[in-house]
Amino acid sequence: MKTKNLIWWVLALASLDVLIKVIIDAYFLDTRFTIIPGLFEFKPTFNNIAPYFLQLLGQQVDHISHITLVCVIALAACYIYKRALKKASNPKWLNIAFALIFAAILSSLTAQLIYKGILDYIYLKPLFVFDLKDIYVNCGTIIFLFYIYNRDKNIETTSS
Repeated sequence: MKTKNLIWWVLALASLDVLIKVIIDAYFLDTRFTIIPGLFEFKPTFNNIAPYFLQLLGQQVDHISHITLVCVIALAACYIYKRALKKASNPKWLNIAFALIFAAILSSLTAQLIYKGILDYIYLKPLFVFDLKDIYVNCGTIIFLFYIYNRDKNIETTSS
């Protein structure tokens, strides 16, 4: 995938996430309904405490620290992507994974700037509330891990 195409995909995915949040904030903030009984609910919730993994550790971070953390993650993702791209013979899945990850990063930064927190809206009973950005980052990470696993598996097979 050309860099220009990757950038367009990142912008399109991040824009979709932000657009959904703006619409929910404007028209559906007080709306609650069941999506799949006993499993998913539509439950808009502002999270201005911390990213989920820090909440699990009982940590809270302020707005500026959250932005700084996301920027550090963005720099690390860029480094990992560039390094993986050098070793890639067919980077299609690598590009898809990082398009999703970079879209999540951009969505997170945009939400932090607009709301000084994150507007999550899908409640996975009884665990947590998440949004499209979280789906992006999780899918991107899973695709990246499968990519690395298969790449390393292919390297072992060809070197034997």
